[in-house]
Amino acid sequence: MKHPFAACVFCLVVLVSCTTAPHGGIHDPNKSDPVIIGYSAPFLNVRIEGSTMLCTRQKDVTYEKPWSDIPVSSRQRTSTRSMPQEELSALLGAADACGFFTLRDAYGASPDERHYAYEITITRKGTTKAVLFRSNPARESAPKCFVELQEKLEGMGCR
Repeated sequence: MKHPFAACVFCLVVLVSCTTAPHGGIHDPNKSDPVIIGYSAPFLNVRIEGSTMLCTRQKDVTYEKPWSDIPVSSRQRTSTRSMPQEELSALLGAADACGFFTLRDAYGASPDERHYAYEITITRKGTTKAVLFRSNPARESAPKCFVELQEKLEGMGCR
């Protein structure tokens, strides 16, 4: 290569002119920010990005002892499906209507207590809101808005 310095400057200019999108890809500032919705539960993970929904579900989980919380075996099933714009809009509308973006960041048990973690994350317009619910029967219940969105996400066709 005759001009390695020029090649380095070119690469630097290209890298500086691009910004990284929240999902790890190159983001075009002229296009609208992508909507990303995530739901994480003990045996189910859902990720909606653009027009695609990815579900990962743990099935046939077995434990060595009934009181153990560490599985000794399980099967994992991953599936994808198309997410129509109307369905995504309805989900975002439900989040707006119930006040998801005004909820606290965490509910339920404290981090040092035994719990099952459930989390809903919504990213849109460059802003991310995550709400974590630590399920423990001795602590507060999940807020109504969280439960409504949780039911919608769990019922969206993950097999």
